[in-house]
Amino acid sequence: MSNRIPVTVVTGFLGSGKTTLLNRILAPERADPEAVRRIALLVNEVGAIGIDHERVRHISDNVILLESGCVCCSVRGDLVEALRELFLSALHKEIPPFSRIVIETTGLADPAAVMHTLKYEGFLRDRYVYAGCITVADCVHGADHLRDHPQALQQAVQADAVVLSKSDLVAPEVKEALIDAIRAVNAQARMFDQQSLPRLDELLAAATVGDAIGRDAARLFSERGADLGKPAARRLLHGAVQVLTLPVLQDVSHSAFSRAMGRVHELPGVDLLRLKGLLRFRGEEGFSAVHGVHRQLYPIEQLPDAAPGRSGELRPVLVFIVSGADASGFSSRLRAILDEEGIETG
Repeated sequence: MSNRIPVTVVTGFLGSGKTTLLNRILAPERADPEAVRRIALLVNEVGAIGIDHERVRHISDNVILLESGCVCCSVRGDLVEALRELFLSALHKEIPPFSRIVIETTGLADPAAVMHTLKYEGFLRDRYVYAGCITVADCVHGADHLRDHPQALQQAVQADAVVLSKSDLVAPEVKEALIDAIRAVNAQARMFDQQSLPRLDELLAAATVGDAIGRDAARLFSERGADLGKPAARRLLHGAVQVLTLPVLQDVSHSAFSRAMGRVHELPGVDLLRLKGLLRFRGEEGFSAVHGVHRQLYPIEQLPDAAPGRSGELRPVLVFIVSGADASGFSSRLRAILDEEGIETG
């Protein structure tokens, strides 16, 4: 991530327990006090009176409340200005220095808006880097949220790590059903139970985009075997959500990948909720993580060889999560595009 400041998003549907999670992971028993002091927290709320920032107990100087509305609605307004002002205020020693931003979104936000902002706002792009998404999923109501609310589905799809809240209030089979529902649309997100959380640094590392993409590629192959490449459909919201996992059989050129993704983004009748994958590019050593949201492809991240959780068992893979009226025909059209661009898949 070079010298840019990492930005981690904490999201989850209304009432899922985002602020409770922040209070727990920032508590002294789970976080080094110095590391906590170097976090700037942005709390985003909908409504005229903000209260969530008062409930975050473990950060004081660098808690900022955004009250103009949902992050995804005010993304080019308050959020941009807050990130700019935070950087300049720290530079001018008006506030304590910070080395990470954590953004707690509203329960109705699409985390992709933060990715978009950090990519396209020039001042922010040079100083900040998107570092991943932690989604809080409510074990009591989470399955209903996924079925009934598009925002909850987006939050599950975008997650690099998922924290299961309120698991102590449900039977084990209810918790497992929610895990299955999330894994149906996001098999690579690492799961944590809020009743047994790791330390802050471990959770942030688990939610890092490149690590989340690369970590479970081998598991996808070993668990699904012959099912790889066959779209798995979930009836959620108003139509089907298709998850297609494709093994990539050879090194890929950067230009071919860019052309292919440009064509995929132009397919009518399909919303590409998420693209993520692990590829080897020609002329480069090791693996690179690729990811995108909707029609936006984000910068490719070359992964360090010695990164945790990676081994010689890793294999190149692309995962596409799509919805829309024509999602059922996506597999054949995708394969045709990849084949025409010389990207061989299994």
